[in-house]
Amino acid sequence: MKLTGLSLSFCIKDILSGNVKEEDVERIISNTRFPDIMMALDDQYHYTKIYWKLYAKAEIEALLTKLKDKIEQPRIEDKDHCHNISEGYWMTRFDGFGYEGDPDCSGSCKALGEIIEVRPQFKS
Repeated sequence: MKLTGLSLSFCIKDILSGNVKEEDVERIISNTRFPDIMMALDDQYHYTKIYWKLYAKAEIEALLTKLKDKIEQPRIEDKDHCHNISEGYWMTRFDGFGYEGDPDCSGSCKALGEIIEVRPQFKS
């Protein structure tokens, strides 16, 4: 099953933790605007201190390097793009982004398609 992720922080964490297999990831669409995705490793952005704190920086760097071509950042081209992940951040089918109700509204847009819930795998 190929997955589209909608959050750099949560998706990378799910892969590192083993909740999602790296080979199942088709792409990750992030709300970030990094000229180089490896900038996420910089402590000033807090990814390594908060979301990925349980993992070695070398392990995170290796994963980001492997996934680099699969990480999309729409905000690089459209600084106003902001998608909402309140309903989930992994999708089995991604049909683009849209707004519910008024299509001219500003703010965050909703991912269209099928969202799935990834349940954590607890390790003892």
